[in-house]
Amino acid sequence: MRGAAFLLVALVVGCGPRAEDPKARKMVAEAMAREETVRGAEAAIRSQYAKGRKAVLADKFDDFKAILDSVARNDGAKCGLSWAGIRILVGVGGLKEEDFRIDAFTFNDPVTMAMVTTSHREKGEWKKDTRPQVWTLEDGQWRWML
Repeated sequence: MRGAAFLLVALVVGCGPRAEDPKARKMVAEAMAREETVRGAEAAIRSQYAKGRKAVLADKFDDFKAILDSVARNDGAKCGLSWAGIRILVGVGGLKEEDFRIDAFTFNDPVTMAMVTTSHREKGEWKKDTRPQVWTLEDGQWRWML
């Protein structure tokens, strides 16, 4: 998706309407603004993901809860079950910080929600996690929706 905005810009500038065309300028500006927003969102989610990973590895439940959206934080059972499942995966697999990664991001159009594809290392091989994580922008912070 990252290259798509630049491809759009190249097509508009190189093959599209003249640069003086207000619609063309607006399209270019919007594509560039979205690309910047997406880059910022990816960085913020990576940071939150790292905080969550460190919390799990250090067995710090409150730090883990801090990256969750308000609905998940307030649902004690769901939050606790997710925590337990992740802690079991880490314990059984002997996973370390370098055994988790983000593979890809897909954002909705206003860049307020993201599907994040992740993997973890299992017996030396990377294994895609069973379902993508859903992240939402809540009160200016990216939060993981369980």
